[in-house]
Amino acid sequence: MSQNELRRWIKIASINLLIVALMGLIMRYKIGFSLRWIDQKNLLHAHSHFAFNGWVSLLLMVLMIQLLNGTNHLKFKYLLILQLINAWALLFSFILSGYSTISIILSTLSIIIALLFAIYYVTALRHLKHLKQPYWMYAGLLFNLISSFGTFVLAYMFSHKQIDQHLYLAAVYWFLHFQYNGWFFFICMGLFSHYAYTKWRFQVKRKIFYAFAFSCLPAYGLSILWAHLPIWIYWIVFVAAITQLSAWVYLLFDFKNTIKSDMLHPFKWPDYLFYFLVVAVTIKFLVQAISVIPSVSKLAFGFRPVVIAYLHLVLLAIITIFLICYSTVNHFLPIHSTVFKTGVLLFSSGIFINEILLATQGIFSFSYISIPGIDFALFGVALILFFGVLLMVISQFGKEQLFTNTLKSSHL
Repeated sequence: MSQNELRRWIKIASINLLIVALMGLIMRYKIGFSLRWIDQKNLLHAHSHFAFNGWVSLLLMVLMIQLLNGTNHLKFKYLLILQLINAWALLFSFILSGYSTISIILSTLSIIIALLFAIYYVTALRHLKHLKQPYWMYAGLLFNLISSFGTFVLAYMFSHKQIDQHLYLAAVYWFLHFQYNGWFFFICMGLFSHYAYTKWRFQVKRKIFYAFAFSCLPAYGLSILWAHLPIWIYWIVFVAAITQLSAWVYLLFDFKNTIKSDMLHPFKWPDYLFYFLVVAVTIKFLVQAISVIPSVSKLAFGFRPVVIAYLHLVLLAIITIFLICYSTVNHFLPIHSTVFKTGVLLFSSGIFINEILLATQGIFSFSYISIPGIDFALFGVALILFFGVLLMVISQFGKEQLFTNTLKSSHL
């Protein structure tokens, strides 16, 4: 993939992120004000599916293809175009009709695209030697396909109009878990591993990969602790949560000790994105470990703000910030643009405030206490997030766009 094509696809993905932020803003507006002509549930489904397909998955695929150095580019180009068209079709189908026949067909098509992409990518990797630790990519692609089982269950229930609430929740969390903690996480780790080796000759230990890979499936139990799991399954889930936290802490210390001398330099602004990301991931694994406690799990799943806070923590504070950070240090985004830096600052600040507000709302919900003006405050944060993304998009088209012709070395 040429540099011009890469930047074009990143622009498209960034515009899609702006649409995601706009839908989030509309949903927050509808909660605080009246907007009767919009179906909130349909918009929520459209928001999540477009965030997954039009933003995260699309950009992950683009960045993965970029690592192939042009291998089988034409096949991947057609798949990216199909992924983009399908994402927009899903957006409108869910807004207009929710879980309808057309939405189910399009969701099935997204699975077919994922399968074809996995086949093409695995085939391409077998002929390449330069990509470091490709097993992260293999695992991510596999978990993406595994997540589709949740989609099939949902499609079956909606098509037959037989909705079992517990099965519905189990299917939704299956899909979310293997998207967030499988497809998204492992591909991001694959991108990071390749960059870290290229930049610092740092190699993520294979035992770290095994710890995350083998604990991913049992860690799904963290999402269904409300289902009164047998005690032996509960202990497997407990071990999985502790394994992931331990693996992450080990990785941090290993990374710090390996590149200690290289990090002794004046901070550049992308460094703050990296540390923001590290803190967010650490909080994620800590929350997972704490959620194993039955009383905590019962409270967490019983209050919507807590669930939303966790989902936003993973999708925004971790995955989205990683994609921005990775694209920035590789000079795929206009790193020197003041408009871009302002947008990133607004966006990351909005994420932080959003998490604080949602966490506070969740804590007060435990005592069934309503916080006055919380909906207006969250709407204000949604505005910050939207304008942050808007500035990032504008910077890619404005006069301040300063891309380098070669990939200069830079520090995380």
